[in-house]
Amino acid sequence: VLCGSSGCESVRSSSWAFVGPLPRPALGVVFYTSMLLILVGRAISPWKERTLRLLTMIGAFLGLLESIHLFFIQWLWVHAFCAWCLTSGFATLVVAACELFDRSSLTEEQRLRDLKGYTFVYILLILVGAPALWLLLHS
Repeated sequence: VLCGSSGCESVRSSSWAFVGPLPRPALGVVFYTSMLLILVGRAISPWKERTLRLLTMIGAFLGLLESIHLFFIQWLWVHAFCAWCLTSGFATLVVAACELFDRSSLTEEQRLRDLKGYTFVYILLILVGAPALWLLLHS
């Protein structure tokens, strides 16, 4: 079952929709915001570059693991899929894939080029995510 029928409602009403008192989508917002801040921080300043790069790798890996986890929960336990969840999962896959090509930037020019690349990827993810959210809210 996909969104538009009873998929989203099934996912939202399942026991998996919350982590303690927090709804899982709120954790997604924290994830994407944190990743963006770390990436922009890395691009605009050489401060703690190795530490921030490590945080980027850890964040991308954890985001991907959570997305895979949620996919299997929807598939095996809820027996319904939410389009927003699937879109968000795809976005974390893109973030993790981009991390595979990440490298330490040493020059100002490289940091600015990285910032432009990160910004482009996040804008692209927003362009994919916004229609999915619209569909979720209007189906």
